[in-house]
Amino acid sequence: NLSSTEDNQQAIIDGGGIPVIVKALTSHADDADVQEKAIAALSNLCANPAAQKAIQESGAIEAVVSAMTNHCMDGSVQDKAGHMLCNLATTDVDIKEYIAAKGGLDALIIGMDMHPTNPIVQERGCRAIRN
Repeated sequence: NLSSTEDNQQAIIDGGGIPVIVKALTSHADDADVQEKAIAALSNLCANPAAQKAIQESGAIEAVVSAMTNHCMDGSVQDKAGHMLCNLATTDVDIKEYIAAKGGLDALIIGMDMHPTNPIVQERGCRAIRN
């Protein structure tokens, strides 16, 4: 996964990759596989503090919440989205409040409710809510 190393994360940020990933999310909203992979890339990028504000400002949070809503029965989308929101909500209070204001908490709760036997969705959702 190219977005998992710090050097590659910076290259993706510097190269304008975040808006491109968000465009993939919005342009292919009906494709759960695209949603899952794009959210996973954003999740990795959230580990880089330089990316966090750019992710917030890019419309990524809204796109991820939309993916969670549109693919509420897809455990993989819920898993990756929970992980991404958890990673994004670790430090910045403004981002935490923004996630909540954009429906992130509701989407996490619905995802957990729709996948009660999926321990990964449950764990990621609880971690994101905890943060």
